[in-house]
Amino acid sequence: MKSATAITKVYGVGQKFIAVAVEYDTEIDTSKLSASSFEVEGRTVAKAYANTRAATADQGTNGTYVIVELSVDDESALLWGISGPYGNGGGGGNGSAKPSASQSSAARSTQSSGTPGVVPGPTLGATGGAANIKKARGTVTQTGTVTATDGSAYAADSATKVTTGRTVNPVVDDFKQFTFKDPKTGKSLPYNLYIPKGKQRRT
Repeated sequence: MKSATAITKVYGVGQKFIAVAVEYDTEIDTSKLSASSFEVEGRTVAKAYANTRAATADQGTNGTYVIVELSVDDESALLWGISGPYGNGGGGGNGSAKPSASQSSAARSTQSSGTPGVVPGPTLGATGGAANIKKARGTVTQTGTVTATDGSAYAADSATKVTTGRTVNPVVDDFKQFTFKDPKTGKSLPYNLYIPKGKQRRT
């Protein structure tokens, strides 16, 4: 194992650490991989497959990366969550909770819960507060044999552990930062914008 990369995904209730991409120095045979071939400290391994890049996929393909997918229901999967009307801020579930129209309107109106009939806005963190934001970090051990496409094999090595050195955040990393300046007031508003591949930003 040369290196390991943490992979995250944003759900309705927050951002979760969902996989580790383990890099090898040769192409790995995806058909001979299994979830039991890897362990990630404090996490449940859901499945393992090869890929040509550090990214999850619907189906594995031979490549120099092994994608070790982790259970999103692990309590430690959540990096930051949203409490209040947008979600329960917990670590379980598939993160599909969405605000209703009335909740969204109330949340935009105020962050205070002191007014009757007003729903408080979202709060970062499993228990509230930006200080609860965690870094995606995992330590991987190869507990089973990993076979390369040329037939060579990497034997299980419980003594060797690799910790993630970087993190990729699909979609989130693709947001661009811009600033809107109102020509009448002269005031500026910074904002983030996601531009799908193949599309251009209108000016």
